[in-house]
Formats: sequence, structure tokens, C-alpha cells
Amino acid sequence: MTSVKNQGSCGCCWAFSTAGEFESKLSMSTGITYDLSEQYLLQCDTTSYGCNGGYPYSALQLAQSTGIPRETDYPYQPYSRYTGICTNSTGRIKLNSPISNINYYTNLTVEELQQDLVNYGPINVAVCGGNPGFNFAGSSGLISCTPCNIDHAVLLVGYNTTHWIIKNSWGTSWGHNGFGYISKNTSNDCNIRRVVSELQMTSPPPDPTSVTLTITMTDSYGDGWEGYIFAVRQNKKTVGTFGVGFTSGTQSGPTYITVKNNAEVQIVVYQVGNSSH
Repeated sequence: MTSVKNQGSCGCCWAFSTAGEFESKLSMSTGITYDLSEQYLLQCDTTSYGCNGGYPYSALQLAQSTGIPRETDYPYQPYSRYTGICTNSTGRIKLNSPISNINYYTNLTVEELQQDLVNYGPINVAVCGGNPGFNFAGSSGLISCTPCNIDHAVLLVGYNTTHWIIKNSWGTSWGHNGFGYISKNTSNDCNIRRVVSELQMTSPPPDPTSVTLTITMTDSYGDGWEGYIFAVRQNKKTVGTFGVGFTSGTQSGPTYITVKNNAEVQIVVYQVGNSSH
């Protein structure tokens, strides 16, 4: 997930939440984090109204159809209320994993919204951004606001037993470093379940450029039982563990763990047993 951004005085929360969702789906599919251009959506989604509001659903359709340029190639202009003319930027990043649907839902239940988040990852939701309970969220990020008119799009990124976790686009000085925790109580949840736009990605296909690791261990001293535990980490997350143990001589796995190409891979070795070598 990219860092929290700040939309400034332009009313284009819809572009920020859409770029955030597309970045998340790309990361889920490829293991790579892309910082994408909100300005591209702001200028090129003709269904929306630029700095005067817009529709995450139509912006997701544009993103899936054309891709989105990197932020560095099509930078955001935070103090420009004029959206300008869409630039045919090259090098747009596209999501190549299968897409089952781009859906627009209204009035989901708590259970339905939770399940969609589990199934599809971060998704677009609309909330009552103008409500004081939301607008003036303290440093704890805890938010509770009675039902009101929805007027602000944010990215729903998680939940716990009592709160929804959102990523906002008002900079890190808002809420808890730019994140907020909205009550799941249906009487004061800022209408977070009323309008939901989501890109539903099916499971990505196997990476055809994967690499396979084969580990062979030899006890050259033959001095008793030894064992090794390997943890394979990709993008700072453990993707597999396995152990190799023997009493003497040589024992080979082979043990196979597949990791995505072009991703940082770290192998951590833990030794157990009665030998120090």
C-alpha cells in the first residue's frame, strides 16, 4: 500500500480512493507497489466532474480499460482547480489478472462488506466526510458519526471486531497518520455501507516466470543429529518454511518453494540440534 496522500483543495476524493484501490489490486496480483496518478483520473474520466466530485465506479472502469500512469509521469496538481485536458500518457500500468466484475453496491450488511473485503482486498466506500465526527477526527483516528449525507470517498482497507479501517486522502495530519477507524455500529457508522464500488479480481494465474529453490544439506562432520529450518521471505513476508534433518551422511530435500520473479527473496536459516557448525 502506498503512503497517505493529500488531495488539497480539489474535491477529487473519488480519484484518490480509485487510485488507491487499483494500486492495492496491482500489489496483490504482482507483489509490486506502484504509486499511480490521481491526476490522470481527474482529467481523463469524462463521466466525473473533476474537482467538483466524481464516481469511483466509472473511474475504476477507466482504470481497468486503459491502465493508470505512474505518479511521477503524470503528477498531481493539488492547487489547480482546473482539470485541464486528458493527456495520452504512455507507460500506463494495467492490471492483467482476470477481473470478474467492477460492481456498484448499495446498503450492504456488515457481514457482506466484511466478506467483500476478505475476498477482493481494499475497496471504495463513501462516507459522511462533512460530519464533524469524521471531519475533525482526533489523533486516535476513532470516528463515530450518525447517518448523514454521504459526500466523501475513501479506501476501506480492513476491519476488526468494532471498527472499519479506512485510508483517507487528507494528509497524515488527519486522524491517525491519515487513517481512520469508523465504528461498525450501524447507528453511527457514517453510512460507510451505503455506497460501495469495487473491482473484483479473481485469483491471479501462476506466474510463468517463477523460480524454484532446491536446498541440499550435507553433514560433512557426521557427528550426530542436526536440523535446519528455512524461512523464505518475499517482499518482507514469509511465503514458505521447511525443515531438513538428518543423523549422518547426506540427505537432500529436494524441497521446492515457488516465488514470483523480480521480487526480493530472503532465505533465513535457523539451526537446531547438537552441533554448532
